[in-house]
Amino acid sequence: MKEPTPQYALAADTDFHQRAETALRTSDDQEVGTLEFDYTDSTLVFHVTGDIPLREVQEAEIRTRDGRTLTGKVSVQGKNCLVLLKKQKVFPKDVSQITLTMAE
Repeated sequence: MKEPTPQYALAADTDFHQRAETALRTSDDQEVGTLEFDYTDSTLVFHVTGDIPLREVQEAEIRTRDGRTLTGKVSVQGKNCLVLLKKQKVFPKDVSQITLTMAE
């Protein structure tokens, strides 16, 4: 029997309206980065500042405040930066939770 793939759940903290980015926090309230929408490339980008092994992240499941669930293959873009979604307009203020699926 195969064990389930490890996952990492993050919550979007949209209470801070003065910032352009949205903070992402783990379930134990540790800030691990920020989320922003790149208008040039139409991508949802996660700037990692916490302890997340970037190369092991394979997929992201994004839940929005209106109940939608979107999934996408994650790609590393530069230093400490993950592209979660491409060519979909999902703005950080609309995200409620992100679940990252890690490689085994």
